[in-house]
Amino acid sequence: MIEKMSKYSFILLPSGKEGFLKKLQELGLVDITRSEKPVDERSSELFDRIAARKLLISDIEKGSDDTLRLLQESLAALRAEAGSIRVWGEWDREALARTGISLHFYCVPAKKYNPEWEKDYAIQIVESVGNCWFVIAGDNAGFPVKELPAPTKDLAVLEADISRLEVDERNYRESLEARKAELPALRRELARMEEDFSRALASAAAEGAAEGSL
Repeated sequence: MIEKMSKYSFILLPSGKEGFLKKLQELGLVDITRSEKPVDERSSELFDRIAARKLLISDIEKGSDDTLRLLQESLAALRAEAGSIRVWGEWDREALARTGISLHFYCVPAKKYNPEWEKDYAIQIVESVGNCWFVIAGDNAGFPVKELPAPTKDLAVLEADISRLEVDERNYRESLEARKAELPALRRELARMEEDFSRALASAAAEGAAEGSL
């Protein structure tokens, strides 16, 4: 059965408007046609706070946020870099620099490696399973294979960086997991913020409807 609705108009002092709307809202009696978007500075502030709180709740529920994703991306990049130079092993860069000998790094499929190159170049094969990884010490002029970029970091330095970042990533991930205990309180606070936002919009709508009247 459809009940006929009653419409009432109230004249209020500005100082009593917020409390009055709150009481009506608690009774489920407020139905004001209004925008769902911010209409003034106060509602804009509440809208931004609500959006931030929703994002926080979502991040905690998922156990991931921008900070964790950045840590994981950095960790993946370091692991990839370490993997690309691990085949070359370690060497004393300072001692090599004192000799004045430069190193040039190469990789070709094992089947395409030509032993004849060793007659003209000082080649040291590092790995020959699947691909042939090798280094030319000294002059490499005229060598027919494209040179690989030389490693810019020691493997030991990269592995130490990886270990530190793994600890940071694990600790931050565990801290997000621990914050799940906060979710009930955060959801209650979000509900209060949404009520405040709703009243702010209702208040602004009421002001607009009252303009030009006594």
